Amino acid sequence: MGIDNLLLEAEFARQRAVSLLTVQRERRRRQGPDFIKVGRVYYYRKAAIEDWLQSIEVKTPKNITS
Repeated sequence: MGIDNLLLEAEFARQRAVSLLTVQRERRRRQGPDFIKVGRVYYYRKAAIEDWLQSIEVKTPKNITS
């Protein structure tokens, strides 16, 4: 894993079009993707973000015809 695969929490928030406060709140509640903390700085792995997005994906039910 290289530094190229990490996003700062502010960048993660920007890409999601949510506030930094929202990302921080989700992190404290353990509702967002896994993260890495180095000192006081939080990072998100791109792969962890993808895994998290897949875990919250809602499947559209298929129409059942009789």
